[in-house]
Amino acid sequence: MSKRAAYIPDEANWIEQLIARPGVLGAGLFLLLLATILLVWNEYRAMVSTSTLDHGAIVVYEADPDQPDPAANGRLVHVIGKLSSDEELVDTEFGISAKAIQLVRKVEMFQWEEFERTEIVNRSGGVQERLKTYDYSMVWRNHVIDSSRFHVSYRHRNKNQFPFASKHIYAKKVQLGAYTLPLGMIREFDNLEPIKLDQKTPLPDYLTGYPHISRGVLYVGARPNKPTLGDIRVTFLAAQPTTVSIVAAQTGTTFAEFRHASDDPVAIIATGAFSAEALYPKAYTNLPKGIWPLRLSGLGLLLGGFWLLMGRVVEVGGKPRVIDTLCHWDVYASTAALTLGVSGTLIGLVWIGIRSVPGSVLLLAGLGLLAALWSIPPPEWLRNQDVAVNLGRR
Repeated sequence: MSKRAAYIPDEANWIEQLIARPGVLGAGLFLLLLATILLVWNEYRAMVSTSTLDHGAIVVYEADPDQPDPAANGRLVHVIGKLSSDEELVDTEFGISAKAIQLVRKVEMFQWEEFERTEIVNRSGGVQERLKTYDYSMVWRNHVIDSSRFHVSYRHRNKNQFPFASKHIYAKKVQLGAYTLPLGMIREFDNLEPIKLDQKTPLPDYLTGYPHISRGVLYVGARPNKPTLGDIRVTFLAAQPTTVSIVAAQTGTTFAEFRHASDDPVAIIATGAFSAEALYPKAYTNLPKGIWPLRLSGLGLLLGGFWLLMGRVVEVGGKPRVIDTLCHWDVYASTAALTLGVSGTLIGLVWIGIRSVPGSVLLLAGLGLLAALWSIPPPEWLRNQDVAVNLGRR
């Protein structure tokens, strides 16, 4: 008798044997259901956001920055112009000021940081062990690194707080011609340039620990060229008025998020003069967060569900033709093929309503893969066995 097959009684077909293991069967079906819901919801969210952007590209209105058109209220507008603000922004704690749209104080501390490396080590007897190595380096970071969580913490102890915090200061009124920018857009404006301090810059009296100016920044520590644990580096940056391009909904003489048939907003500000078409690739990066992580999670759940079901079918034997074929492939390949076929079909069904061409391609590819799996005959070695195997079709 061949060692590659086992006798399987006729009285228990593959469905009955699966049902006899309700825990595994239930877990597998639950993972498949959860994966289906996650993939459909995630792809619908992405497609509706894409539809919003496509609609905006069609109906975008070219607005005059000096004369907002009341008829454009609520519409998606495209505006190019130079920002302006008369405000003097002041960091009162340090006495640093600038006539700007933003004033930023960036505080960094020299701290220990842990780096973990994992290696697979081959031991005698073919045993493999996972070896973790921990390295420690001193780096500049703008947040406290909790050294109590280090694998070797007693030799690498950081301070548990900064002597002063980083800070953002925003102009209260920023104009683009006759338009006034909302605070949300002012916060997104990232044209920051460093303010170089000199030796004449007055330093606060409360600073301790050898504060001085070094290379245009405020340094609290003995030697900037050889920093030690706990040294502080303070950099000041300002966003000066410059030319920007905006694509957003017009609301009177200001801007708001543009929405169309979804809750996914479009409001873009970019430094420089760009056409509306050129800004839309930037908009696509503003699709709902987590599209790819959720997509991969859905594929993982599908893979896990099929793995549980396939594992049971491999164990119990008596299978219909497609399961028989798949179970005598490498199981990794069979579950991956099922996952790709089902996920392609599901995603294609969602896409086809909004993006008919890619949706149709995915749908046909998924269905084609599943049909191909079903049509593959059992392997030659199984048909030649001298054992009784119930294939569910006698």
